Amino acid sequence: MKNLRLLTWIDVRRIISHRTKYGTNLPEGVVRMRSFSDALEVGLGSDKSIDNAKSALKEWFGNSYQEDQSIIQLDLGNETLSVEFLPEEKIYTTNNIRPFWQEIVYIDANLAKESKFISVIKLPNSFSEKPNLLAFYSFNDGVERTLNLAAYILALLDRAKQLDNPIKILVIDAALNAPGLTYWNIQEKQKPLISYVDFLELLHDSPIDGEQALSFIAQELNKSSKQEGKSTVYFIPACIDDKQLLDIDILPEHILSHPNEGWELGDSIHKLGKAVGADYVLIDLGSGLNKISSPILLDARFQRFLVTTINEPSVAGTTLCLSQMKKVAPAKTSVNDNKYYDPSVIISMLTPELIASPAYEEVLTRLNSAYRQSEQENNSTMLEIAENYFVPELLYIDNWEEAHLKLASTSIMEIATTWANKQVDFNKIILENLDPVLVEKLQVRATSKGRSLLEEVKVIVEEAIQYENTSVPQ
Repeated sequence: MKNLRLLTWIDVRRIISHRTKYGTNLPEGVVRMRSFSDALEVGLGSDKSIDNAKSALKEWFGNSYQEDQSIIQLDLGNETLSVEFLPEEKIYTTNNIRPFWQEIVYIDANLAKESKFISVIKLPNSFSEKPNLLAFYSFNDGVERTLNLAAYILALLDRAKQLDNPIKILVIDAALNAPGLTYWNIQEKQKPLISYVDFLELLHDSPIDGEQALSFIAQELNKSSKQEGKSTVYFIPACIDDKQLLDIDILPEHILSHPNEGWELGDSIHKLGKAVGADYVLIDLGSGLNKISSPILLDARFQRFLVTTINEPSVAGTTLCLSQMKKVAPAKTSVNDNKYYDPSVIISMLTPELIASPAYEEVLTRLNSAYRQSEQENNSTMLEIAENYFVPELLYIDNWEEAHLKLASTSIMEIATTWANKQVDFNKIILENLDPVLVEKLQVRATSKGRSLLEEVKVIVEEAIQYENTSVPQ
């Protein structure tokens, strides 16, 4: 916050957020500090704590804080912001830091893992059953983000067809600032009946119970589902029509305003996927730093793919996102258990000449450094980086059919196929090598426990190993 000028009351709020780590580290005896357009309110736990509050304001604002007049002098004209001390207030419970850029930015990455701050940055509860959640994001548009998402959908469908193992996929266009998939889908005969805007509005202020609302959305999705061979694809566009897109009243920030840990949006997307029986949910988060993307980008339960080119604006924005995402990075043990995921980066529109250049090596270094947890983890491989080559034919695609045709022989499709194969092969091995009667029993047990077949087998194996270790004579 160096050299920040006090142009408005918002700058006062920024300095206080920075100094108090978004209200989690207030001066002793101070229970809250909130800046408004007409005053800075300082809540005091007792009359004695006013001295601590004044001392902090002097340190933070220097001569701009005029104690005798109880004002903060702004840097435009003679404008000031009144400082009001409100004693004998109730003690407020410190709120958890929610997954918003404007909150997480004020938490120091090195302190985020300390016990004092773990209590205010809580990872969401992991999911014990399908669907698997994937999110695609880019800081800039025009970097093939949507094409990468499409490739992963196609790869999953192709693999399901090869194995004769039908799957269900829910695709969500959450790119409310520039919805590409929504306009791709215009030419489809089966028109969606529910949109992502509808989904957010029903979550925020549904006239019926929340579970009933999700059931209603699932019913509407079933009416417009599309068969791809034996598999099923559900699609939620950003909007039903342009008027809805231009008149968005509810955003994810409203969903997260409810008293919870701040991960409601991810919870609701998972519940919706479960309601339609989806095996996978793929969501296009769009581009830019906004509250549409942050609740998902900061949610480690999603497999998150950040797509970038090596152009400076794209790299700078991607590293900025990664530097904030590492503050809520999951523990390595959780990643190994497939409960949480570190993000992946996809560098697109590359050529052999670009890859061989010093500039490319610098980009790799910057990306890895942005997510590195500490200086002691220089050799960490938590951040996976994939490379996609530039293909001129991909510059013009305006529907699903063209995407399928033009992606077929590209590196984008190759990477997506490799990923898809890893998702399904283990299930195939189980089905081919276990007695069918046993598989059926395992499936019944898995269903009763709310787990997938794969997850149930893992649990049984872990229990067997634990039993074997405890029963071995010392």
